[in-house]
Amino acid sequence: MKKGFYLQSLLVLCFVLFSAVANATLPTITKNPVNKTVCRPDTTYFTTAAIDTPGALAITYSWQVSEDGGVNWMTLTKDTLEYKLVGSDSLVVMTDTSVSGNLYRAIATNTDGADTSAGAMLTVLYPTAGTISGSNVCKAGTTTLGSTVLGGVWMSMNNSIATIGSSTGVVTGVAFGFDTIKYAVTNTCGPDTAMFVIHVDTTLIVAPILGPNVVCKGNFISLTNKNTMFGTGVWSESTGNTTVSSIGSVVGVAQGTDVINYTFTNACNSVSSNKTVSVDTVLDPGTISGATNDVCYGSWISLTASKGGGIWITGSSDIAVVDGSGNVTGVAQGTAVISYIFSNACGVSAATDTITVYANAAMIGGIDSVGIHLTRTLTDSTVGGKWYSSDTSIATIDTFTGVVTGKDTGFTTITYTVTNLCGTSSSYLTLTVGPPPFPGNIYGAGSNFDSSVCKGATLALFDTAKNGTGTWSSTQDTLATVDMYTGVVTGVKPGLDTIVYTFTNALGTSKAIIPIYINIPPVIKLTGPSTVKVGADLIFRATPYQDWTHTPGSIDYPTDKSDVTIGVFTDSNKHMGDFIAVMDSSGLHRTNLASYIVFHGGTDNITYTVKNSCGTSKASYRIFLSTVAVPQVNGTNNSLNVFPNPTDGAVTISLNSDVAEDADVVITNVLGAKVREMKITTNKAYNIRLDQPAGVYFLSASNASGKYDATIVVSK
Repeated sequence: MKKGFYLQSLLVLCFVLFSAVANATLPTITKNPVNKTVCRPDTTYFTTAAIDTPGALAITYSWQVSEDGGVNWMTLTKDTLEYKLVGSDSLVVMTDTSVSGNLYRAIATNTDGADTSAGAMLTVLYPTAGTISGSNVCKAGTTTLGSTVLGGVWMSMNNSIATIGSSTGVVTGVAFGFDTIKYAVTNTCGPDTAMFVIHVDTTLIVAPILGPNVVCKGNFISLTNKNTMFGTGVWSESTGNTTVSSIGSVVGVAQGTDVINYTFTNACNSVSSNKTVSVDTVLDPGTISGATNDVCYGSWISLTASKGGGIWITGSSDIAVVDGSGNVTGVAQGTAVISYIFSNACGVSAATDTITVYANAAMIGGIDSVGIHLTRTLTDSTVGGKWYSSDTSIATIDTFTGVVTGKDTGFTTITYTVTNLCGTSSSYLTLTVGPPPFPGNIYGAGSNFDSSVCKGATLALFDTAKNGTGTWSSTQDTLATVDMYTGVVTGVKPGLDTIVYTFTNALGTSKAIIPIYINIPPVIKLTGPSTVKVGADLIFRATPYQDWTHTPGSIDYPTDKSDVTIGVFTDSNKHMGDFIAVMDSSGLHRTNLASYIVFHGGTDNITYTVKNSCGTSKASYRIFLSTVAVPQVNGTNNSLNVFPNPTDGAVTISLNSDVAEDADVVITNVLGAKVREMKITTNKAYNIRLDQPAGVYFLSASNASGKYDATIVVSK
């Protein structure tokens, strides 16, 4: 019962599967792509076609390419520079040599399956004359050229050098030189030409190798052969003691000899040349020996070299000399290097030995007199000795330095004793000791000499010293200079300098000094009241702020900047006021303070005049009195004056300052617009007229000291 049921079920399943296969609509390739042969860079197409039964499903196409004869296939998924329409039944191929030999096939696909076409090969042709091969030719000889492509035509570009058979490629040499051979080929894709440069050679003759015969180990030399003008030959060496490059550069490797060969071959024959080259090294100098390295002045010793063939020389012929046999003679005390020299093409080598020459005490050098309490230094060219004085009450001498100090008037014998290889020897000097040189007194010309000079001026100085020589110098050249021989001093800038007179005679050197004051005209400040009114007692003060005082023989720089300076007060308007007293700060009747009484309104210019030996200076202070308060400058030493104020347009402007300087003046209205602009000089009055409507105007004055402001009221 169960067996029959299973059999019946199996039959039903087979029937269902058979019905499904019978109803499938798989695509079938009906047109395969065909092989294509095209010329570069043409465009070609590979096409295919497919159907399904009963044709109810849509068919899509894709293309594959194989670059290894169909072993591996790659699907083209998108258009590129080489391939277009990769998703259609017609593949477009942009041909060049890179795709030549490729296989292409198509795949047709629907929802039930796919079918693949046969592969088609693409062959890309292009015009080519191939590659020419061959060799150079000897003059009057022949050679045959060939090409990888057959069927072309040969041509010589210069028949005076070589000729060639148009179909055979046989070249005949005519004359020495170069010729260009052309080979032209035409195929289905067009014409192409290949070029070949051929050299017509001549019979070579053996040429000598030129260059040095010796090379030092580790160095190089350059060899040449005139046959290199025909081309490149082959250099070689024989023993390995040298190496040689392709351009004839020979390097020394080991001491000995080597044979260098140069072989040159052309189309006519082959020749060889050779040259023997020696490899040298710097010679070994050996050593120098002798019984001793010390010799006395005037004596000699003998030195011996361990190797022969060298030359003896001395490094210091003023100390020791050497002859051709190595005998060294002492000439003067000191050391000398004796050398035994060898030289060859590779350089110089030397064995050396240091010789010490000893000498007897030489003549004592130095001045043979000294002043009491002064010093001299004595010398001796023979070193290593000691100094002695026969009478230390007259003069002492340092045992090792030779510095002599005078003690008392008289004579003493100075001895210099040397003990060395030459024995013990001494030299002597009689030293005279006397009173030290007197430098004299410095003085100037004229009865009113006061040790001062003005900046830029000169002052002649003299000295009373006699029986010797003297020179002048300044301790501060930035303040004053002095002529070394004449004593004329020139002032450079204010200050205190010291002039030195250095006096020398047989007994030594001494100095006299004098302070010199370099002066300039006085520079002063004049200060006054900030407010003025009728009946006021005004005080004006004149203060030096860069000044010197001096008396003959002394110099003093005042530390109190208000020290009394004698000067004169004057005023320009006796109607406005007058001085009632001139005094100093202590109340005494001197001339740096002035008391001034105001009588009437107006303007007055107070002037203080002071002078010294270098010139005269003036300082001024302007005062005025009007019905309107005058704007004042910020500060105590400057004032911007504007009067009358208010005004109908006519106004006087002045800017007081310590020194005369330029200032820029600008007048603006309340809107900030300029109505007047001018330049003025401080400490001068300027009368101007403002042709402007009634109102308020602002005046600003600017100079190096600062900016000053005032207000002008114009009423009409």
